[in-house]
Amino acid sequence: MSDSQQKTIETYQKLVNASALMQTFAIGRRLGVFYLLVQGQKSVSEMANALGLVERPLELFLDQLVETGYIERYGEDYAISVLGKMLPDELADLGDRYYSRMESWLRTGDRIEDPETPFDDSDFGREKRAFEWMTTPNALEMLQILNIGQSRKGMKVVELSCGSAVMSSAFGYHDPEMKVCLVDNSENLARARETAESIGIAERCQFIEADPTVVDFQFKADLIVLSCQLCRFDDVALKSLLKNAAGQLQKSGEIVIVDEFSETPEARFSNRNAALLTEFRSPLGRQRDRKQVTDLLYACGFVDALYSDLRSAPGTRGVLVAGVSKV
Repeated sequence: MSDSQQKTIETYQKLVNASALMQTFAIGRRLGVFYLLVQGQKSVSEMANALGLVERPLELFLDQLVETGYIERYGEDYAISVLGKMLPDELADLGDRYYSRMESWLRTGDRIEDPETPFDDSDFGREKRAFEWMTTPNALEMLQILNIGQSRKGMKVVELSCGSAVMSSAFGYHDPEMKVCLVDNSENLARARETAESIGIAERCQFIEADPTVVDFQFKADLIVLSCQLCRFDDVALKSLLKNAAGQLQKSGEIVIVDEFSETPEARFSNRNAALLTEFRSPLGRQRDRKQVTDLLYACGFVDALYSDLRSAPGTRGVLVAGVSKV
């Protein structure tokens, strides 16, 4: 069998498997399987009795659902997984509520959100907030990449559009000499404060309620962080943010941008999907690849941009670190 034939078979099997997982997941939601398991782990017999189903088909069905990662099996019992516990119920439809409107977007080009809707008030923005905890592995990897607490120590760090401030809080926790400034709206700053207080760094944090594209820090920063926020901005707003940031860095300062632009083969589908859904669902934003972001950085006064893929979960992100022009 030729390589092309082998690839054709493998591609078809991947499509079949993906379809099977989506179909069984949707059926499981309709039957109430996940809601039942949230109440505690149960055997097939207990679930069949509670849901009015037949045991043998249900067992086969549950074993396939285990492959989604949403439930787990322990001997004769099934239980909701950590993912199932952490995923808000409104996101558990895996996008049915907006994919049903994609055909209209493809025909008209009109996004499903009003362009005047603030990002955080959009369904897309709320979903992004729900998954901010997924930044934690990236933050831990960034500690090593940036050598926080060693070659980069005692800095003044600003995180723009900080959300719950996972990235800068990890930096501040690792370096007890670091000062952290968090910039966002009042609702997100409340979440950032909770994060900072939970790890004991709040007294070293400054919280600024402001538009990140025009905010005035009133000091020169050593490091500016933008973590998974590019999807918020159209090109005009992002250029404003980057130019403003460049003007408020020390001469030796740097900007760090972590986002969905990993260049590994494994991340290709996820990043193409992110690009599609960002322009479909966000009010104004769009996804940008490494080259596009690098070009924007250079156009806004930054120099010497260095890129690296992040290998930590979810495996779709990369990091750009750039200095500021001394001219």
